[in-house]
Amino acid sequence: MKLVAGSDPVNLVRTVSGDAAELPFSLSLEKLERETYNSGKEKALTALIAMRHGESTGLAAVGVNHPYFFHQYGIYLFDLGQVPSGEDYVRLKVTVSKFRVPVFIGLVLMIASSVFLLACAVAQLWRRKKKGLFAVLLLVMAASVALIMTRMNPMLRSAEVPPILRSVWFLPHVIAYVVSYALMACAWIAAFTAMVKHDTDSPAGEIFAAGLSLYTLGLVLGVFWAHYAWGSFWSWDIKETLALITWAYGMGLLPFLRPLRTRPGVVFFLTTVFMLLLLLCWFGPSLFRLGGMHSY
Repeated sequence: MKLVAGSDPVNLVRTVSGDAAELPFSLSLEKLERETYNSGKEKALTALIAMRHGESTGLAAVGVNHPYFFHQYGIYLFDLGQVPSGEDYVRLKVTVSKFRVPVFIGLVLMIASSVFLLACAVAQLWRRKKKGLFAVLLLVMAASVALIMTRMNPMLRSAEVPPILRSVWFLPHVIAYVVSYALMACAWIAAFTAMVKHDTDSPAGEIFAAGLSLYTLGLVLGVFWAHYAWGSFWSWDIKETLALITWAYGMGLLPFLRPLRTRPGVVFFLTTVFMLLLLLCWFGPSLFRLGGMHSY
């Protein structure tokens, strides 16, 4: 067996004599483990790596969604296969994350801020005493969760899915996004209704804030997922970049959605632009065949 390691996961010919030779430890492949479906398609991939650091030697299990961390270094499994001679190889990415802990703290703070924004939006809606509106929103949220659970659970349990989709972060990431999409669609409908009725006291702003808080949560969960699956918190993948642009526009939009501050027609126009960005982020990479790491 041969070990192919380096800082560039795309380069298959880089060996231990490349960038990996500059690391404070050496790596060698001890064993390759494959878990497959009945058809033979790979379900889980794990490489047992021998690490030598100074006089000490240890064994590390590196798999998809299961990186190995050594001080500020992260070792991630990206690929495995066979060279023309029939010899097995694994492709690793070794990253240096000196600010891993601060980044984790920042992401946790973003989650806390998202929950706080959601609580504020719900409290404002509650003060409006519109029981029918609450019932509709709860129904939309429940239907979104039920839909995604119905579609995802059988797939994750029995279908032949790529190992990267078997991450613990995958389902909550998708659920948060789908529910946020549903709430933002409700906000867009509320903005349209307010424009038609010339209502300056529309709940569109509060509904949009609730949706954006869950969108932020989905984005953060996706960052965690990327860290454990792709080897970095952020890779500027086309879908990641579009999601970030959409989120930034949504955050800038919040102040304009308060009642009595903006004309209903302007609110509808601004939310329509947001929905177009959202649809571009959701369907654009696949529709226009832009590729990227989200193409499974």
